Amino acid sequence: MNGMKNKEKKTVNIPPKSPIDELIHSRKIFIKGVMVSKPDNTIVVLLGGGVLSRALGGEISFKLSEFSGLKSANEEELNNWELVGGGMGIHWENLDEDLSLKGFIISALKKIKLEMSKAQNSKEYKTLTAAVV
Repeated sequence: MNGMKNKEKKTVNIPPKSPIDELIHSRKIFIKGVMVSKPDNTIVVLLGGGVLSRALGGEISFKLSEFSGLKSANEEELNNWELVGGGMGIHWENLDEDLSLKGFIISALKKIKLEMSKAQNSKEYKTLTAAVV
């Protein structure tokens, strides 16, 4: 042998991006701010960039009670947040809580799908589609 060691190449498997990741990056969507109201049990995520953010009116709203790490926090703790990852997430240092843009978009799309499903089963929807066909 010539004293050289056989080095194995380490392969790093990077999972393919999900369609939501592709949407966020291709449309340059980011979180630009957050509004939190404990009395109203509401968190509003303000979006920047992209057609999707404009289609959603530039914001996505949720109930604070949907997030276990936020629902018991007081108003001061809730308003002590910072954007991370260039607007890809929100971090609450004092609550040790992190929420992602991807998670917000997935939740919003699920809500839209549920509302559409409810609407399609409604009498008004059936009457409207019957009139159009």
